[in-house]
Amino acid sequence: MTKTKMLQSLLLLIFLDVVQAGKLCDFAKKFPCKGKHCLSYEEEDDTTMKSTSSSPNEALSSSPGNTVSSSDTTGQGTSSSPNEALSSSPGNTVSSSDNTGQGTSSSPNEALSSSPGNTVSSSDTIGQGTSSSPNEALSSSPGNTVSSSDTTGQGTSSSPNEALSSLPGSTVSSDDTIGQQSTSSTPNEALPSLPGSTVSSDDPIGQQSTSSTPNEALPSLPGSTVSSDDTSPSPSDTTVSPSPTVCQLDELRCYNEDHQMVCSAPENCTCQLTSVNASISAGGFYVNSNCTKRAHCINGNVTWDGEYNCSPNAQCEEQSNVRQCYCKAGYHGDGQTCEFPDCKGVNDSGHITSGIYTIKPTNWPGPPFTVYCNMTDGGGWTVFQRRVNGSVDFYRNWLSYKEGFGELDHEFWLGNDKLYYLTNQGNYTLRIDLVDRAGNPYYAEYDLFRINDENDNYRLSGLGTFNGTAVGDSLRSHYKREFSTYDRDNDVNANNCAETRHGAWWYGYCCHSNLNGNYHANLVPATVVCCGEESTVCWKSLPGPDHNIQYTEMKIREIL
Repeated sequence: MTKTKMLQSLLLLIFLDVVQAGKLCDFAKKFPCKGKHCLSYEEEDDTTMKSTSSSPNEALSSSPGNTVSSSDTTGQGTSSSPNEALSSSPGNTVSSSDNTGQGTSSSPNEALSSSPGNTVSSSDTIGQGTSSSPNEALSSSPGNTVSSSDTTGQGTSSSPNEALSSLPGSTVSSDDTIGQQSTSSTPNEALPSLPGSTVSSDDPIGQQSTSSTPNEALPSLPGSTVSSDDTSPSPSDTTVSPSPTVCQLDELRCYNEDHQMVCSAPENCTCQLTSVNASISAGGFYVNSNCTKRAHCINGNVTWDGEYNCSPNAQCEEQSNVRQCYCKAGYHGDGQTCEFPDCKGVNDSGHITSGIYTIKPTNWPGPPFTVYCNMTDGGGWTVFQRRVNGSVDFYRNWLSYKEGFGELDHEFWLGNDKLYYLTNQGNYTLRIDLVDRAGNPYYAEYDLFRINDENDNYRLSGLGTFNGTAVGDSLRSHYKREFSTYDRDNDVNANNCAETRHGAWWYGYCCHSNLNGNYHANLVPATVVCCGEESTVCWKSLPGPDHNIQYTEMKIREIL
């Protein structure tokens, strides 16, 4: 027989042996050996796991020293190991791992209980895929470690531990050691711990990750530590702290109304006076005990007045929990300056002599000003007009009547602006005193008098009931009329009454009175008519000739 044929025969025998061996294996599987003389038979694992492998271990129990595991060594497929109840004795290890993490590893351990010295873990060593370990109830005894970690954090690691309870010496943690691109979420809604335990959720880098740990209720006993730390927060993180160190450009780090250090707009910052243990509200002020110093809180800064002293007409006291200088009764002002609001206040304070006094009406925007106070007829009259001998020209423009002119102890007009503030700080009576050229006195009195401001052209807006000896009411026709001067015609006549009647008044269809008229008009009785073309100072209802008046005084007093 040639060598070639011998080799072919040998190969044929080997092939037949292999076929026969396969049939024997199939036979052994169908009719397994029974008895003590039989050898054990095990089916090997498929170590590649390119298909789908499912190992639901509903109840895995092991004795001390055992290891229970469900693993996917390549992780290219899908490995599912729902261990609904994994119980181990001391020294055991229970784990579910995906060594590469390129696939999806899911290990929902609904109840993992271990005894002392055990380790329960669910890990993704690479983290490129998705590792989910929702441990709804992880209970460990002393010395145990319960952890869920993503060592790179490039994927998404989610460990919602709704109830993590540990005994002393135990550690419960969920860590993302890099956290550069991952999202780590650990909503621990209720994490009770006993003394010596530590509950933490850490992102040690946190450069690009979002770490969220809403611990709605974290009760702990003495010696426990509850923390959620990101040692290097990203610019997008929002830090809420009672003691902020960095504020926005338009904010200051200052105290609020609750005396807490916060970031706030400057105008909302309070100020602290540590030397006297006092605080000043935003925009407020502080006055010392004897009212000699005053500090203000402006944009979180304390500024002191150069000088602060009470007026002689004020006293240092505390009212409504605010200490400062307060004006005495009958005076008006800010405490440093206390003036009378009108001549009624002057009279009420004991001044009974007619003369010039300083007053400041309520809401008057300017400094105090002087007026002539008439203390006759009960006193307290503030005079705003007087004609004596015609030495002062009353034929003036709008601005002059607005600001006032003349001499207070002689002929003058106080000014419409001042008259407006006077008559609008209360209710005032108007009294007009008249003396004819024969020396006979008359008066007209109205129980209300008021004018509006310049925006309404100082309109005569209030005129009460007439009373007096001037026979008739010659001012009534001027009620609700606007004030006019020769350069500001506000009357309802076709002509300019201020110009033709040579004066300034509340003209309507010209006038029935003209107390600011031409004092030196033609006195020939046949040609002079009150409020006519040759009008002089007149009050139409007054007895005698129309040109008969030589003295006028208009004054007001507050009605109590």
